[in-house]
Amino acid sequence: MATAGVSHPEAFIRARALALWQQQTENASAQISAMIEGAATIQELDLIGQKRLTSATRKLLECLLRPKWFQTPATLGHAKLFFDDFRPASGAETSPSDELKFSDSRLREYLCYVLLDFAKADPDLEEMPLAAALELGRKLELDAHFEKLAAKELKMKVRDLRRIKEQAAEMLAKAEASGE
Repeated sequence: MATAGVSHPEAFIRARALALWQQQTENASAQISAMIEGAATIQELDLIGQKRLTSATRKLLECLLRPKWFQTPATLGHAKLFFDDFRPASGAETSPSDELKFSDSRLREYLCYVLLDFAKADPDLEEMPLAAALELGRKLELDAHFEKLAAKELKMKVRDLRRIKEQAAEMLAKAEASGE
């Protein structure tokens, strides 16, 4: 439950916040923010929510475009339409974090559309970007929604999409190993 207070949170939220700070739990700040701000919805994003969504979008693109094979002029150019100073994550495996997990269905749909954008940004890469998007969608627990969206928007047969999904981890591992 989020606060309904305009200038100050209700007494029970303040008491819970003080208890969390006193216990010094490692995620106290996140829990307190959630109590005060409530769940983010795309229709009601305030300035802080917009900054978080922007940060989440950047993190999503950094994770998705980390593999060298995915860093083509077309995909990097598309990413620069989102962020003109964009650079993919480098080095070791960058895993998606909790900042990319939203409870609001519209925000989850937004992330799916971003993944879908990059799955088709460079046709020369064939099925690999879709495999990467499916794999990242699975890690973010977006897989069911992303698969429905991809089948609909890409006019793909479910069995073809399922085949790519089943082979995604293997395809991506081979591409990483070969240094593409």
